[in-house]
Amino acid sequence: MVMENVTDSLSLLWSNSTTIETATLASEYTLYYYIQLFSIVSYSITCLLGTSGNGLVIGICTFKMTKTVNVIWFLNLAIADFIFDIFLPLHIVSEAMYTNWPFGGFLCKIKNMVLYLNMMASISFLVVISIDRCLSVLHPFWSRRYRKPNLAYKVAFVTWVFSVIVSSPYPAFYDTVAEWEYNTTVCFRSYAVPFEDFSEKAFSIMLMRHKVMIITRFVTMFVVPFTIIIICYGAIAVKIQQRPYHRTSSRPFRIIITILVLFFMCWFPFHSLPWLDASEYILWPYDVHLIAETLATCLAYFNSCLNPILYFFMGRDFKDMFRRPILSVFEGAFNEEQTPASMDSRSPPKSSSEVESCLL
Repeated sequence: MVMENVTDSLSLLWSNSTTIETATLASEYTLYYYIQLFSIVSYSITCLLGTSGNGLVIGICTFKMTKTVNVIWFLNLAIADFIFDIFLPLHIVSEAMYTNWPFGGFLCKIKNMVLYLNMMASISFLVVISIDRCLSVLHPFWSRRYRKPNLAYKVAFVTWVFSVIVSSPYPAFYDTVAEWEYNTTVCFRSYAVPFEDFSEKAFSIMLMRHKVMIITRFVTMFVVPFTIIIICYGAIAVKIQQRPYHRTSSRPFRIIITILVLFFMCWFPFHSLPWLDASEYILWPYDVHLIAETLATCLAYFNSCLNPILYFFMGRDFKDMFRRPILSVFEGAFNEEQTPASMDSRSPPKSSSEVESCLL
């Protein structure tokens, strides 16, 4: 009788533990399924909006518009985002195949280099645009004299060279490995350490390179650019506030706040999450970490299609915009007829739109 009770108890315990384990696995699978679905939908939307929006900008700027300084800035910004957007289908296919990477080691390296090249180039051109706007407002006569397309081309070239140099180590940091147990191939971050090397020295090298990469990326792709953008638009806001005839309009300040908030929302989660992962004092549940990482990545990717919307259509009259031909809309966005120098003339501008042209 006692043995039967013990047997029944063990059977019940095993049954309960099996049920709990099955329920846990089912819950994790359901969570992963929804995260996978969300990622695929988000990447697809970003790809469609990014390729169409940035492609339209590139086409109009290249073939339909005079190469002014504004056109050069936004053309390069669109090129940086477009290059990333055309690689997004690789992410989508891999995500749909449960992170299986069927495209080989070369595209694994190129895909990740393009990701970080886009980050660096896109953020760098946002900084260049901010500095250009700041100089146009604070030093209008100097800007009128030296702000020429030839100088803009040189600045754009230096920006691309700098972006390529910063992103050049990433191809060596990524590789593919075959998981024979699941019959899949994964594109993962190896930090140029052989996958078969399980020694303590190899682990130390990977950890050191991981920390260096996090610090470099966080400083060069977020802290420094964000600080410069805040300083530039802060100086513009102060300059505008000092002009009595502009105090009735709050639109320029809404534009400044929106630019800063969107920049922060898109990039801060992506750059701050690795710091939390590396912390020894913060332990996340796996599902929380997976959700946070997915949202941060989707936001960072979405930035590649956000720039055309933000910098070309913000602050405009949308009703009037949809009545006008698309070329006319972009010509209005790039219009430099209202020069910043006019803000320092003796006669005040007729409306606040002249100030807004320096912000957009």
